[in-house]
Amino acid sequence: MRNVLEIRDLRVSHRGKDIVSGIDLNLARGESLGLAGESGCGKTTTALAVMKLLPEGFRQEGSIALAPEGSDEPIRIDRRTEAGMRVVRWRHVSMVFQGAMNSLDPVKKIGFQLEEVINLHEGRSSGARQRVEELLDLVGLTAAVARRYPHQLSGGQKQRVMIALALACGPSVVIADEPTTALDVVMQAQVLQLLERLREELGLALVLISHDLGVMAETCDRIAIMYAGRIVETGPMDLVISDPQHPYTKHLLESLPVIGGERGLAPPIPGGPPAPGDPPEGCAFRPRCPYSDEICFQPPDLAEAGPDRLAACHFSPWSKWPVLSDASKGANP
Repeated sequence: MRNVLEIRDLRVSHRGKDIVSGIDLNLARGESLGLAGESGCGKTTTALAVMKLLPEGFRQEGSIALAPEGSDEPIRIDRRTEAGMRVVRWRHVSMVFQGAMNSLDPVKKIGFQLEEVINLHEGRSSGARQRVEELLDLVGLTAAVARRYPHQLSGGQKQRVMIALALACGPSVVIADEPTTALDVVMQAQVLQLLERLREELGLALVLISHDLGVMAETCDRIAIMYAGRIVETGPMDLVISDPQHPYTKHLLESLPVIGGERGLAPPIPGGPPAPGDPPEGCAFRPRCPYSDEICFQPPDLAEAGPDRLAACHFSPWSKWPVLSDASKGANP
């Protein structure tokens, strides 16, 4: 299966400090990839780098290649100017931004905003209004929504409008940044089911950004765990969930509540993540890791930790933890 998106050694710096460092990711056609981690780990920065929408003052390096359906040569996003990216955004790769109410224009009707995206990226057409109705129907909204303002919609309806905007020009890749933020659990489930259905029906490749591994387990084929601007573990979703190969992944999973388990708060990860661009010496997770040792003062490489698995830990796979066998009892679920 040909990759529709390939990221190689992506680095994003601000004021001389690396906010994102050495990111390598592949995304196949029709595949769903989860990008998970705590707030401030670089997930959204990575997404904005793919879209080339980083704020002023940020420097971006590395290779980002996009191969949409029907293209003979990949589109090198990293080499595109702003004018060149206007041809790429929304037509080939689009983004569902976090916080639908902040992304929609409060003084313009929904139909106008959808038509504006189509006209800007595909040229003005008499069929734009019909396309708007089709897009709204695609995301489970009635044509009447086109005549409403954002404040007249519920949170779930606004999020569906954001998804419709992302699909307006038929992109090959959609990046969804925390698409269920501020939604109740029922609406969260509906939005996730909608994304999954659209991915299957339209053959989209989806990047889902979240800190909630439970959300990703229901939606994604593969997952990449980020910490302090780096990927610390990646692999198929079911394998990462059932057999984490990095202590940070393990602690993220333990922080999730278990249905039918003991009542009480889930154990938190001790300490807090480092400030963006200012990781500690060696392994960035070392100050918070209960299994750290002297070797952890040296930065680990993202290396093979099993079939189709990569982990940035000196001791992965977990079967190679002889000196910690007593302390790590129960560490590998």
